[in-house]
Amino acid sequence: MASYTVNFTDGSSHTYDNVPETVTEDQVRARANDDYADKEVDHIAGGMPTPSATSANPELGPSIAEKVLPLHKQLLVLYCMLYIIQ
Repeated sequence: MASYTVNFTDGSSHTYDNVPETVTEDQVRARANDDYADKEVDHIAGGMPTPSATSANPELGPSIAEKVLPLHKQLLVLYCMLYIIQ
């Protein structure tokens, strides 16, 4: 699934989340034109997979947070030990 943010010429925006990856930018533009007929589309950004879609994929392995958290805990323990020693 992907996420697209549609920016309008009046400065407002709308984000479409959980968009199938097969949907094209032209289809997103057409949907925005239908949903917001009174506004003119200025720019469309996105198309990248949403974070929930990538974290649910077991083939990607552990996330960066899961890799860094054990190190963070070790550094916190070390900091506490140094603080107590002083």
